[in-house]
Order: sequence, then C-alpha cells, then structure tokens
Amino acid sequence: MALDAIILAAGRASRMGLPKALLPAGPNHTLLSRVVALALGAVDGATFVVVGSEPEMMHVEIARCGAMAGVGGRPRVKTIVNAAYAQGQSTSLVAAIRRVRAEGALLLLVDQPALRLDEVTSLVRTWRGRAPNTLAVATASDGRQRTPVILGAKLFPKLLDLEGDQGARRVLRAHTSQVQLVEWAAGMWQIDVDTWEDYVQLARALAWDRECDKEVRDLLHEWAAISAHEIEPARRLAALRRGALAALQS
Repeated sequence: MALDAIILAAGRASRMGLPKALLPAGPNHTLLSRVVALALGAVDGATFVVVGSEPEMMHVEIARCGAMAGVGGRPRVKTIVNAAYAQGQSTSLVAAIRRVRAEGALLLLVDQPALRLDEVTSLVRTWRGRAPNTLAVATASDGRQRTPVILGAKLFPKLLDLEGDQGARRVLRAHTSQVQLVEWAAGMWQIDVDTWEDYVQLARALAWDRECDKEVRDLLHEWAAISAHEIEPARRLAALRRGALAALQS
C-alpha cells in the first residue's frame, strides 16, 4: 500500500502574527512549498496540508506548489482547513489522520524547511524494510526522538484520541519498543522555525535573504495595511514575501 504524507502548517510565527508557512524560503519558494516538495518526492500517496489561519492565502500557495511539482491535474496535494488550530497541534494531526487511507503517514512540519529529500527518502526506505511489529519509524538526534516520523495505520485510533497541544510523541512514548529510531547526524534539519528569530537565523544561513534586490516597505507596516483592506489572497501573499525579505535585510 502507498504512504500518504501529512504536513502540519497551521501555526504562526510567534510575536509576528504572521502565517509562517508562507514566509519566503529562497527564489520561488516558501517554507510550505519546500516541505510540500519533500512530501511529493518521498511518498507515492496523497499529501494532506493542514492549515489554520489565512486559509485563502494558503489555498493560493498550495495550488502553486502543486503546479510547480507538475501534479496540478492529479489531486495529490489536498488542503484541510482546521478551524480549531488555536486549540493545539493535536487538532491538526487528528484532522489529517481522519483523511489518511494508506498503510501509514509521513508526518512533516512546516517548521523544518531545511530538510533534504535524500534524508526523508532514507526514512521511507527504513519504513519499507521495517520489522513486522514496528508501528512507527522516527528520526532521532542523540537518541532523542524527533520529526519527521512515519506513523503506521495501527496507531491511528490512538492518535485520534489526542487533545490540546499534544503531538504524536505522546502516543509513540507508549509504544517505545515498537518505534524504530533512525539516528541522524546534527545539521540544519534540526532547526525548527518556531519564532521570527529562528526564521531569520535559518534564512540568513541559507542565503534566502538575498533574493530581494529592490527597496520595499517595512514588514509589519505593509502587512497590517494590506490585511486591513482585505485585498485578494494572491496580492496579500506577494506583500508578505516583499515585507519579509525587507525585514531580513534590516
């Protein structure tokens, strides 16, 4: 059976009030598009993107991701709008698990845009060669379990019981002997974009901040002005990109 992918992209960059999934991540890319590309390259099933705030803008970007990957005619990228995203990560995970019909799901976070395709496909190969009683295959750093992780379908009923800000880790801890850990060396993949400062650190390390070559307005100022007028999503998305690049260079 195929593997599906789940991308949790409902969060916002703390202290900024911005949909972090839509922040620029190199020419023609956002954090979201990079992770969608990983999912499409690593699994053969559907990719479910769970969004929360700014769903109209997210729809525009997800459609663009599908077009970039050449899957516009095949509905491999599916959007799930989680109106309850502010109640915690579990609500996004549960919303996606309910839609998965494959033998397992590759769980990716939009917070980890520096992951490489070869890293993710190596995790999928480990899953394909797993022992019969293995319920999940997870990455690890110094023995500490991390994301990405592949969740087997036998875990889905327990994942559906999660509440609040709990993630899959709570369920996996209850089945430690049946979770295969794949130790990865330290690297950029470990950087989680939880705050604006995290994003700036990663963007500058990967030279994403060099994309802008013209004068643009301040990020918060422009974003607030455009959002207030409820301009159509594609223009708001473009304004977010210009403003973020300006802020990176400040």
